[in-house]
Amino acid sequence: MGSVSHAYIILPTILFTVAIHIYFRKTKNIDISAYAATIILMVAYVYVLRTTVRQDYTILYWSIPIPIIPFFYFETKKALVVILLFYLFTIGDLILNLEAVLNSDFGIFGIMNYFGAVLLTSLLVIDLEWRRLDLIGILRDKTDELEFISMTDKLTGLYNRVKLDEALALEIDRSHRSQEPLSVIILNLDHFKHVNDHYEHLVGDEVLQALPIF
Repeated sequence: MGSVSHAYIILPTILFTVAIHIYFRKTKNIDISAYAATIILMVAYVYVLRTTVRQDYTILYWSIPIPIIPFFYFETKKALVVILLFYLFTIGDLILNLEAVLNSDFGIFGIMNYFGAVLLTSLLVIDLEWRRLDLIGILRDKTDELEFISMTDKLTGLYNRVKLDEALALEIDRSHRSQEPLSVIILNLDHFKHVNDHYEHLVGDEVLQALPIF
């Protein structure tokens, strides 16, 4: 009878999980896929908690990895909310059936071990998540820095040809759409070779660096 009752939740869970995977591969909609997967997981957990656990509370240990899963689907704040709901439901269910739990083989020490393991797992995952966010922040800063370097001239700090072509394309497109004129100023530095020849290239570099100020 127990295996039959398990089939009622295991088979639908597998089918829904496969359906969500197919849906995500086709649509790339992570939000809907994440919410659907979380709901299915929680429904399966509630079912097991309300049926099988009544006969053997040691099965609760299989739920220890649950706090890890939300971080694969949600941003940090939403994942923490899911974990909190998981804790609240589990604690509430154990309180409502506290007498049965204490009289079972699980006992008070089983409860302490269970929540200790779940809490430790959650703290480790949260710590890894914060570290991941820190690394993402560092990576974003480095990406911005590399992007700035790739579009500017190292000596003068002015935009280079790559950025110039990009900016001109945008401005020309904007001028066409708004039907407004577009003006471009081209500056030529006369006799610059004379500066390099008579004062050497270091002075020439200083001239180029001073040019953007004007």
